[in-house]
Amino acid sequence: MMIIWLASYPKSGNTWIRSFLSAYYFTDDGLFKFNLLEKFKQFPSKDFINKELNDPGKIINYWHPIQEKLLQDRKIKFIKTHNALVSLNNIKFTTPKYTLGAIYIVRDPRNLITSLKDHTDISYEEALKFMTDKDTILYDIESGDYDATHFIGSWSDHYKSWTNNSDFKTIVIRYEDLEKNCENVFRDLIYFINGLLRANDNIDERKFQNSMKTTSFSNLRNLEDKGEFNENVVSLKTNNKVKFFNLGFKNKWQKILSEDMKLNINEKFKSDIEILKY
Repeated sequence: MMIIWLASYPKSGNTWIRSFLSAYYFTDDGLFKFNLLEKFKQFPSKDFINKELNDPGKIINYWHPIQEKLLQDRKIKFIKTHNALVSLNNIKFTTPKYTLGAIYIVRDPRNLITSLKDHTDISYEEALKFMTDKDTILYDIESGDYDATHFIGSWSDHYKSWTNNSDFKTIVIRYEDLEKNCENVFRDLIYFINGLLRANDNIDERKFQNSMKTTSFSNLRNLEDKGEFNENVVSLKTNNKVKFFNLGFKNKWQKILSEDMKLNINEKFKSDIEILKY
């Protein structure tokens, strides 16, 4: 069997979507608990690569061997990634040999920048530089190890790499549509996945409603407040955990960003905002 990717630029709603999917596909009743997120392991990471890499470029040599190994148990694998769908040194991140399909989540860059700023404890200017740098990579700064290196590049290049892909079927979800029409978005997502799996198109309504209810943003935030979420990063400035489920839909760039930053980011991503109909 093959991989279904859950891909996104950081802070675009990946965790919320995988919470819903893990409740629907990996429980009998649709009731979500954070330990279900283990069903969506991140690639690349130590879960797949048990070697200490001292050079980020070495990670590409493990892309295909690890995915080849994943095929051996003949099960569908849901895998989370922030990697762009790139080719480095003539090695593609993934190919149709390993991939059944992909779910890509995109978020308005004017809202994303605030979430990214708060999550990484940096300034707006630093966050915008991060989002526009074509060479941006992510890795574990504390360990200095590169086994979880993600080549993400710029925000613009990232979403285009996945949404313009024609190698395998990809469904694109706009984070903002989850606020306006969450139920329909999640229904479309279930139909898409069931189609990939060639499974019955019927939706289990009880599981579906429970999955939606227990993975609402407010419920996820409450669970985090109770200490049940373990994916927080630690601020390098305060040494405290950074709140993960923070503003959500209350993150309104029109009210939060300064006029200068609005003008700057609108200019940087003018064509992207038009393409994505934001």
